Amino acid sequence: MLETPQLTFHLWHDDHIPDIPPDTIYIPSRGRHIDLTLSISTNKKNTYFIEGKSKIVLDVSGFQLTNREFGRLEIGSNQGLWFIEKDQRDHKFTLTVREDIHLDPEVVLEDLKMINLEMSNPPQVSEVELVIQYYYVHGITHDNMGITYTFPIFLEYDPRQEDEDLKLALTVDCTDVLLINREEGKEQEGEGSLTFYFRPGSIPRRIRALATTSFVVSFSYDYEMPGGGALMTPQHTEYITLRRGKNARDWTIIPNTSMQAPSWLLRPPKESPIIGAGPDAIVEFVFEHIFTTFSPGIASVNVTYSDVPGYKKGNFSLSVEKVYK
Repeated sequence: MLETPQLTFHLWHDDHIPDIPPDTIYIPSRGRHIDLTLSISTNKKNTYFIEGKSKIVLDVSGFQLTNREFGRLEIGSNQGLWFIEKDQRDHKFTLTVREDIHLDPEVVLEDLKMINLEMSNPPQVSEVELVIQYYYVHGITHDNMGITYTFPIFLEYDPRQEDEDLKLALTVDCTDVLLINREEGKEQEGEGSLTFYFRPGSIPRRIRALATTSFVVSFSYDYEMPGGGALMTPQHTEYITLRRGKNARDWTIIPNTSMQAPSWLLRPPKESPIIGAGPDAIVEFVFEHIFTTFSPGIASVNVTYSDVPGYKKGNFSLSVEKVYK
């Protein structure tokens, strides 16, 4: 099947940081700016830009810039191929070509510079859409009908900085109730299971894991009845099995079988987002064969995290209610 003739656009980070994929930018910290490069290419031979007629309109309103920030944002042409206008009201740039240009596939038309991008109030989503419309590009557009090109831009915090709160970008929770298969007052063990979920936080961000990024799950322990806020004795953890659930297939699980403080280390795959987007925006683990002889009540669960790029170390403190079936 023939590919639809079109222009293709990509946005690149300009800070010379290795391994940043295209269309991914690091949100500048307050009071700072970043510079980007916009590349333009075609998939059709004999694409022509017509002097004074071919136009490209770039809508950056998805970045949620203030009027002051948009006023400082500039697009530059090193080769002087474009006449550039700014629409302060709609946060758009219109680029009109200054001379006839012939462009073939595998060739980049020009790397346009987008400089002084500030984001004092970044969107509270992990990706935004930039919209580009282009007109009068011979070989691709027809008459005065334009073509709209929309591409997602992923927003991440700079992994070289470690001052953000992970709990805004990511949340960890578990099922609220541990159902105990035990009759009240009987001296026998009860068994249950707990499901843990990694989900987007209130301000979700795509976070690519390092090789050392880790989450450690531990329960509250005690050694004798009634157990208070404990879930079980340390010895009972030897029965537990941990099963990977939804979207956790490639995670690494390393049990710590120490009888002083048993725990489970969970590692996401290196350089992959800890959680994905859409249907993949959840990662699930299931702890099965949880035995306890302790009385019903609230028990605490702890999930510590470290080496999450761009974020401080910390923990999620969870609770679960032990109840009889």
